[in-house]
Amino acid sequence: MWRFAPAEEEVHSSGAKQAYKAVGESSEIPVTYYHNNVTATIYLLQIMSEFDCTRLVYSSSATVYGTPPVVPIPEMTRLKADSPYGQSKVMCESIIQDITQGAGFFMSC
Repeated sequence: MWRFAPAEEEVHSSGAKQAYKAVGESSEIPVTYYHNNVTATIYLLQIMSEFDCTRLVYSSSATVYGTPPVVPIPEMTRLKADSPYGQSKVMCESIIQDITQGAGFFMSC
């Protein structure tokens, strides 16, 4: 019989199912990228909620900034993705940010 201790934290990295992370390919099969990245993030957040896991370290991608004005990219740079892959990561960050507005959920990107 398996027994699991309650998790307090989750570390999320891109590609919960199959890793889709090629900017160029994302323009050829955008629905696949949106489905994989956004849906997997939502499923992860639902499971975290079900098990009262309230801390998340989310590994996003520099592609959320599009073509940055300077390198290295300051974290406060405006999000402006140039590809479906980058847009899917921006969507995930937005969803997570919305959830952190609720009580007791903490995230670090």
